[in-house]
Amino acid sequence: MPLVMLIDDDPDATDMYRMGLEAAGFRVRTVNDPGDLRSAFAGEIPDIFVLDWELGSITGGDVLDLLKSDPRTAELPVFMISNHPQETDEDRRAERAGTLAWLLKARTTPAHLAGRLREALPQQAGSG
Repeated sequence: MPLVMLIDDDPDATDMYRMGLEAAGFRVRTVNDPGDLRSAFAGEIPDIFVLDWELGSITGGDVLDLLKSDPRTAELPVFMISNHPQETDEDRRAERAGTLAWLLKARTTPAHLAGRLREALPQQAGSG
């Protein structure tokens, strides 16, 4: 079963997506405090990341930079999920840095997210 790391400072959002993804056959690790990211990588490295843009003191772009600079996570797929509109050059940094998609939370159900993750991880999704 593929492991998803869901990074969002909203515990209600992470709980909703975690339950939906687990029901769809994914293992999920959640991180609500961006300060916990380094320790989150101490164990098993996830297969894919789902990352909110607005994380309080930092942005999803900052976390994406961290992921892309770490050799253990640099090549892993990342989805950005946020209600923050993707309009400014800073926001487009996520796309330029290699995220697979920018999903709007208001339109992304857990089932829809699970489908997108399956598309990104076809080999692993079939084995769980």
